[in-house]
Formats: sequence, C-alpha cells, structure tokens
Amino acid sequence: SSTRLRSRRLRPCCCASCLVAMSGIVTLNVGGYVYTTKEETLRQSPFFDGLLRNEASMQSTRLEGQLFVDRDGAAFKDILAFLRTGQPVVASVPLETLLVEADYYQIPNFKAVPPARKLFLPSSTKERHRIHGRFFQMCRYGRERYVFCRGELPKGVPTHLGKGNVQCVYLEDLEWHGFRRCERSPAQDGSGSRSESDKDENEIDFERIAQVHYVDLQQFAVPAAEWDFLEEKEHDGQKYAVVMKYEHDM
Repeated sequence: SSTRLRSRRLRPCCCASCLVAMSGIVTLNVGGYVYTTKEETLRQSPFFDGLLRNEASMQSTRLEGQLFVDRDGAAFKDILAFLRTGQPVVASVPLETLLVEADYYQIPNFKAVPPARKLFLPSSTKERHRIHGRFFQMCRYGRERYVFCRGELPKGVPTHLGKGNVQCVYLEDLEWHGFRRCERSPAQDGSGSRSESDKDENEIDFERIAQVHYVDLQQFAVPAAEWDFLEEKEHDGQKYAVVMKYEHDM
C-alpha cells in the first residue's frame, strides 16, 4: 500500500564507487600493497580516471571493497608520489621498472631520477705522519720557529713569514696539530746511520699519530669542534669528510 511505501527507508549504498563519490577518498590495492589517496590525485592518470568512471560496472576491479590493480605494488609508491606533487621522484625500484609502470598508467610528463649510489669509503685507520724540518730562529717571547720543505707540511698547519720573508711554523702550532719532536730518521744511503757531515743540530723530525675516519655527509653531520682536523671533499656529486683525532701523548 502507499502507506507501506512511505514508511520504507532507503538504505545507503556501500559499494566502492558510491563511497568514493561521498568521501573523495580512495583506498586501492596495487599488487598486494594498499594505498589511500584522494580521488582527484588518481584522476590525473588517464588509466585511473577511466577506472573510477567505470568502476561501478566492473565488479572484477574490487577486492574486499578496495579498488584492485594487478601491477607492481612497490613501484606504485613512486607513481603516487609523482601524482601528488608533480615533482621528479627518486626511484625506490629499478628505474626501468618504474618507467614501464608510469607508461601503463598513462601518466604524462612522468619524471624520475635514479637513486644516488652509496659512497664507498675507506675503513678508519691509524696513521703515522712524519715531517722533517729545521730550526729557523727564536723570535720574541721565546717562540721557536721551524722551516720545512715545500709540500712537507700537512694541510691545516698554519705558516708565518719570518725573517727574510721565509715561510716558517711556530712550535706551538706544530704541537697543536699533534706533532712532537722525535728521533731523526736514518740517512737514506743504505747504511742505516748518518755520517758526521750529515749531522746538523738544527735539523729535527716531528711525528704525530692520528686516528683517521671517513664520513659520508649524506648520512651524518660532523661537528667540527669534536675533531682535531676536518676536511670536506666531494666525489661524483657526493660529499664526504676526512676527520682526524690526534694522539697527543706518544
């Protein structure tokens, strides 16, 4: 009867297409990976635009209430990232696989870059640095100055102009950089000892022992204050640092 018809209540439809229309949110299963995003994001792909428009008549595209796409689920993470931002994505799967998936979803102007290669760095080591110098002069306030051959001094050790515009180094600067006086190296004449003519009281060797570490700056921050020496370098666009800690008491 008409009375019975008026009292009958309409039940809301719970099919996937109607839920999408009401909320604008889509949950989809791509090869076993579940993703949730906005309908407008997916519609930037002609593939998904057609799938959403025809989903109501395509029962086979649903799995447990979710849109189902039988494609590479891991690669879809990058596909969805591009649809959301329109910016190039760093591929989390092989780039060739990602491009095939983007072509399948008919995404125009899809852009992806290969992941940066991890930088292979040498293991940490303990190094012994020896330099040969010569006492130059005693300046004011009793500060000792030494001179070294060009290229003898390691990076970071400061030099100063001494008498006659000679580049020299203060003893305290050498010590600050870990160097200590040590016994002279034997002469390089095969005998293992120096002749009297080779001996010079003004000549002296300095030595330091350093713990050397190589740090990938893509992964770690290196506070300079914690190290005796720090030098940043770059290889193939990837930055790393060489850091040292001196053993001051040898």
